[in-house]
Amino acid sequence: MSILLANDDGVDADGLRELVDALSGLDDLYISAPSKNRSGVGMSITLSEPLHAKRHDDWPRVTEHWAVDGNPA
Repeated sequence: MSILLANDDGVDADGLRELVDALSGLDDLYISAPSKNRSGVGMSITLSEPLHAKRHDDWPRVTEHWAVDGNPA
């Protein structure tokens, strides 16, 4: 089973780390989250600028981990 984890709190959010710890026994975990905390603009969408995604390899129990520069929606 593949599970995609996403949030609007950013890739470094404590809650995201706790969720990864809780689900680490499952098959494939994927993360796609904003590069920084975007809670205040969680319903905003980036239209006028290109989005940039950067792959992170710092979480060993995660199959792929991406930080996206832009608003979450």
